[in-house]
Amino acid sequence: MPCPELLDNFNYQRLVMVATEDEYEKCHSAHPIFFSNNGVTVFTLHRPGLFYFISGVSGHCERGQKMIIKVLEPASLPQSPDQNE
Repeated sequence: MPCPELLDNFNYQRLVMVATEDEYEKCHSAHPIFFSNNGVTVFTLHRPGLFYFISGVSGHCERGQKMIIKVLEPASLPQSPDQNE
């Protein structure tokens, strides 16, 4: 996602779950990795990789209320000339 600030404004007022890839494809999770239904969901993207979010409201995921977030590895900074000596 090229605009990280979009995540700062993401708000989903209903049941949201973090699921496995298989559960994401099936739009069903009996044992989600993360679950929230309070309307003020905060989930830390704590590692590089894919995170699969689905709506837990019946029928919503099947109608497209799901998303995948890809977290990239942190970019390595070029060494300054002083560090090369």
